[in-house]
Amino acid sequence: MKIAQLTYLYEPSIGGVESHVKNLSEQLVKKGHVVDVITSDFYALDGLKRIETKKEIINRVSVHRLSGKVSKRKNFNAQNVEMEGLSEFLSTNKYDIVHCHSIPSSHFDAVYKEYSNTSTKIFATPHFSPDDLVRTFKTRLTPWYWRLSVIPKLKKINKIFSVSPSEKGEFIRLTGISAEKFVVAPNAVNLYEMDSILASESEGFKAKYDIKGKMVLFIGRIVHTKGIDLLVKAVAKIGVEDITLVIIGPVSDKNYMEKLESIVRSYGLTKQVRFMQVSRKEVLTAFHACDVFVLPTRGEVFGIVLAEAMACSKVVVATNVGGVPDLVKHEQNGLLFELENVEDLSRQILHALRDDENIQRIRNQARKTIEQSYDWNTIVDQIESTYNS
Repeated sequence: MKIAQLTYLYEPSIGGVESHVKNLSEQLVKKGHVVDVITSDFYALDGLKRIETKKEIINRVSVHRLSGKVSKRKNFNAQNVEMEGLSEFLSTNKYDIVHCHSIPSSHFDAVYKEYSNTSTKIFATPHFSPDDLVRTFKTRLTPWYWRLSVIPKLKKINKIFSVSPSEKGEFIRLTGISAEKFVVAPNAVNLYEMDSILASESEGFKAKYDIKGKMVLFIGRIVHTKGIDLLVKAVAKIGVEDITLVIIGPVSDKNYMEKLESIVRSYGLTKQVRFMQVSRKEVLTAFHACDVFVLPTRGEVFGIVLAEAMACSKVVVATNVGGVPDLVKHEQNGLLFELENVEDLSRQILHALRDDENIQRIRNQARKTIEQSYDWNTIVDQIESTYNS
């Protein structure tokens, strides 16, 4: 089949949705399909940096980067990013399957307009945190927009993929769309990629960046919703000098970054906290090098970085919020802490760093969880089957 995947950002951009689309596209190509990724040329959602190469083939996936535009007019989309010339591109390229990631979005609207009355099948993955969805429907105007514009379209497309049972449940409850319209296809992990890092490479990562003692790792966009300020405060509360906090990810909110730097200085942690932007290869190496991975998010649909860390047999500490507990089971394959609770977060980090028999059991179960339920080789079969249904 000829398949199009539409997404705001794509490699080399780093993020959960970006990782999901990349792995899905590459797995579909391996199964003999022709896959185009249609995306913006933005490196990050703020549009401040653009990717120069507008068309290229990455691991046999054809990537088409249209000129991105940050819309200044108020709208109800997931992000204020538009792709210029998208309608023209779609009108001159025909597909068997079109799969839109992130809704509501201008690219979903364009796809629906172009293909809704054709033989092309349309699928969507909202990538919407259950908590964010609930907050959205509590606002004054957004529910009306959804009822008038978004929900009627979603009811008419072929299927909606949810990346967690929690996301599916909230969508059904808030939109009234039939449960039969939804398929749970979780974010998954490319185990071959995760296992490609050598022990010497993870040791080299620590040496290269002069990381002393225990390494606590966060990977994700630098934005308030990720809760990085809570993590910095938790490390300060632990008060142990042989801990280095490594924060890897693009700065999507400059004001928040400045706030984080201020917090780091105020706690005297400038030598213990490292902010980095590195290649995908070094991201993988960091997963293997860390002693504990932390996602202190204020709202998350799933948390692909959690699954990636678990695939490396790492203890993950994450907020008990959104779709996170669908993946992380407290004291079974990871550790959970309560939302906004710095005391609880610091306690769970210390627990993870003890590395006793219980923690070793959690490490082993973390890897087993990913092997059994979150391997892309399994998930792509499910998605392909849904495409064919």
